[in-house]
Amino acid sequence: MEHKDILSDLSYTDLEAQSGERSLSPEVQVQRLTAQLTAAYNRIAALEEQLIAKRIH
Repeated sequence: MEHKDILSDLSYTDLEAQSGERSLSPEVQVQRLTAQLTAAYNRIAALEEQLIAKRIH
């Protein structure tokens, strides 16, 4: 199940499979989670702007 607001980890899984590594380093995990959190905050901000625009009209 995919949703536009959820980032897929498939690219990381594919990289792991190609490199033969079984797990991501802590640094990569932090980078991935930070990117997901940033995307989530940006999506929330965009939704808030849409909501405010609808209330004004």
